Amino acid sequence: MANIANFSRRADELPEQEYSLIPDGQYNADIEKAELRQTKDGTGQYINLQMKILGPTQGGRVVFGTINIQNKSEKAEEIGLRQLKEVKAACGLAALRDTDELVGRQIKVKIKTQPEKDGYPARNTVAGYSSVSGNTMPMPAGGSTPPTAASSTPPWARK
Repeated sequence: MANIANFSRRADELPEQEYSLIPDGQYNADIEKAELRQTKDGTGQYINLQMKILGPTQGGRVVFGTINIQNKSEKAEEIGLRQLKEVKAACGLAALRDTDELVGRQIKVKIKTQPEKDGYPARNTVAGYSSVSGNTMPMPAGGSTPPTAASSTPPWARK
């Protein structure tokens, strides 16, 4: 057992950190994580994307995108599948077999602010995905994007 009382006391003295909202707009971002998760009620699945903003402003900030791929609500699932199609096109992928194929890719995300509602504070949401280069056509099936430092390294070897 290790005594960490001094560190715990020092941590308690720190003020709460508040995060400002990211202004609405389009930002270049790097997909850092892409995980398949179960919905809270256990009846569906979604892809959780963690993306670090690269610019043109707000560099280093992290945003999350939630893409419903299976949901008991047909409308939520349809919206999610459209978002998945946007992400695939933004990454230049004709097909997507594994969420790890998204990690390390750069895309443009459209950030919007969802206003305060039902006692929850205002928050940022990802309202769209597009290609950094402006090209939204996916690569032909079986093709791949030109190798880059991020995409040529296997996902498990990236930092």
